[in-house]
Amino acid sequence: AAMFNRGLAGMQLFSGAVGLPGIDRIDIRTGERADETVVGMGRYFTDSVYVEVEQGAASDSGKISVEVEVTPQVSVKGDVDAKERSGVGVFWRRDY
Repeated sequence: AAMFNRGLAGMQLFSGAVGLPGIDRIDIRTGERADETVVGMGRYFTDSVYVEVEQGAASDSGKISVEVEVTPQVSVKGDVDAKERSGVGVFWRRDY
């Protein structure tokens, strides 16, 4: 099992659209140890508002994020975790 975990450390096991009602995206990521695995589920409430909830193995590892696309190139993302740490960022993107 340890060999298997080392081979997957830091890998994103699954990420993509799903056919579950009310959920648009599921994301499963692993860490160096099995207890660092995180599962995230998200939903687009509108074309420009995406909300994601993440939970790891520890009870205090939860996080919720909201991303709002202000323009096609600019988005604002805010998050808060179970330890009441929060952050906000402005992101600029340019597709070529």
